[in-house]
Amino acid sequence: MAICQGPLLGHISGKYGATSFRRYWGKTVIITIPFVNKRRMTVKQKAHQKRFEEATLKARLILHNKAQRKEWKKKCPHGRSLFNFLVKEMMRES
Repeated sequence: MAICQGPLLGHISGKYGATSFRRYWGKTVIITIPFVNKRRMTVKQKAHQKRFEEATLKARLILHNKAQRKEWKKKCPHGRSLFNFLVKEMMRES
């Protein structure tokens, strides 16, 4: 990823080949488009993906409930994202 502010690339956006030009907060960011592998996932990979999906859903539900959010905020270490902490805890439970 590269951030450009020069006059040449300053106002460009879109795709060119495997490169994408995006604008964020007045800056042009150049990134390569990720490679998407078309192979099928194994049963274990699908199971892990499903567990992660459920963990993120539970974490979002907790974040939207003020009482639960307050309770979990006490357990979360200082300086750590509450969402990331919740996902990790939910993954441990399942």
